[in-house]
Amino acid sequence: MHRKLINQARINVILEPRGPVLIKTGQAQTAGEEVEMAFVRTRHAVLGETVYLPGSSLKGILRSHCERIARTVGVHCCDPFRTEDEYKNKPDYFCGKRYENETDIPKRYRCACRICQLFGSTVFASRFAIPDAYPLACGDGQDPNRYLEKRTNVGIDRFKGSSSPRALFSLEVVTGGEFHTTIHMENFELWQLGLVGLALRDLGQELVPIGMGKARGLGRVQATVEWVELTYHGQRVAEDQQVMERLGDGQRFTLLDQGQTGVYGVGAFLSADERGCYGYRAEDQVTVPVAVTVESDWLSVCCRFPRDEGQPGISGAAEQLFERCVLDRWASLAGRPVQEGCDEPVKGG
Repeated sequence: MHRKLINQARINVILEPRGPVLIKTGQAQTAGEEVEMAFVRTRHAVLGETVYLPGSSLKGILRSHCERIARTVGVHCCDPFRTEDEYKNKPDYFCGKRYENETDIPKRYRCACRICQLFGSTVFASRFAIPDAYPLACGDGQDPNRYLEKRTNVGIDRFKGSSSPRALFSLEVVTGGEFHTTIHMENFELWQLGLVGLALRDLGQELVPIGMGKARGLGRVQATVEWVELTYHGQRVAEDQQVMERLGDGQRFTLLDQGQTGVYGVGAFLSADERGCYGYRAEDQVTVPVAVTVESDWLSVCCRFPRDEGQPGISGAAEQLFERCVLDRWASLAGRPVQEGCDEPVKGG
């Protein structure tokens, strides 16, 4: 399914530290360095040398939290650390190892756990991507690193239970500012959009710390979803933007109707044979009770779901979108039957 682009989601996210945050650089520190634990840095075309939040760290945090959500509601997900032969016949055996010799490519996706279907594994690519998050561009002429702060900590003597003067160390943390990034999802199903919405909601409520030192109070951040854009490729609008028409065969999909917006997952646009190969659902569509802005270019249609200005977290049309995807799609996966043709039980098929 990666050979053609059917639908695409872009989610603009702002991350604001609500306390000290430390994502430690992987470079070795020398005796002459000012701090033993320095914040990761890079060189940006506009900002120059700057701190940033690596996309790899953000994706790992979101994937880990999505696994927690899945296990909470009873949706099967594998354990990427269970790769040894002793786990081979167990349900949580890593999908990448379970299907590494599978020659049927659609089956790799169809039978993989829900988390691997979204975030990928070692046998197929991810549908989810999040680039590095950079500080707000400094049009005011201020230094993007102005929220950096040096802190000194001390280790605890395990015998005395008091501070150990020989275990003194310093670290560099970010205590404020805004870091901007945009999540990309390609050929998504609506349950995938709902699951990401759940993770972003918890991140917006400061429930998902990032970086190191979480047990010492570091890593608390708040996420704000600025807007969500859903793009349907190979489509054009008709009838005053009320209907979306597919190029080639003229099949129509309702976009706007009586103040509501139709939203479609990848399964709604495929033939029965394609859906069967990958385990997609034909009825992968929901109705969101808000009317949004619709734009169209030569070969695609784009719907934009904004948030309410001045409200942190997720609000407005974006909140309505995620809510419908969660209630109509993600919440129902726990009771779904086992996928046909898979070697091991996979809930949520």
